[in-house]
Amino acid sequence: VIHSSAWDVERPMLLRLALDGSKGLAFLHGRSPPVVHRDVKSPNLLVSQDWAGKLSDFGLSQTTRTAERSSTRGAATVDVSPMWASPEAMRGEAQGPASDVFSMCSVVFEFLTLKNPIVGVGVQAMRVAVVDRGLRPDLELARSALRDAAMDDDDATHLLALLERGWKASPTARPSARELLGALQRVVKRHPARRPTRREAADALIQRK
Repeated sequence: VIHSSAWDVERPMLLRLALDGSKGLAFLHGRSPPVVHRDVKSPNLLVSQDWAGKLSDFGLSQTTRTAERSSTRGAATVDVSPMWASPEAMRGEAQGPASDVFSMCSVVFEFLTLKNPIVGVGVQAMRVAVVDRGLRPDLELARSALRDAAMDDDDATHLLALLERGWKASPTARPSARELLGALQRVVKRHPARRPTRREAADALIQRK
């Protein structure tokens, strides 16, 4: 729905939805052992009737212990969503919490810019582009979106820095889901979200269909 031409929800509300998804991710990663979602993407972030974001579709979720035991080599055998997947996921390696963070950063980018995280590359070529060439979402588009929404302040700058870290090739260099959540909370607190009216939401859905 966020890519619909009729979608007119303000950026703070979209970031509020991303914040809600990050809350769910931080909850999963805070379990013992941590639970890895393994398929974080915008289609798996549902919106409730009261405009709360709900992380969904846990069909690929595993604990970190299980993921390490069941990892395979060769991306051809791995069920991933390449638009959002981390390099290690595309290589068919074990995914940890940092893999989810990579994907959630792409979701945040998508909600900021209303654009796909990876553009100009076909699905079949995304593995080479992301893993071998280091292709990442265009952070300048996110910066421009924040500027257009009059949200380019220190908190937003910190959020963009976390997104950039979240796309690092090395999982150990990425922030935690809790760090990402904290950055989103600060931005949303400074820029309170206006909930869309039912008419606005209905118009977006009708246009989508």
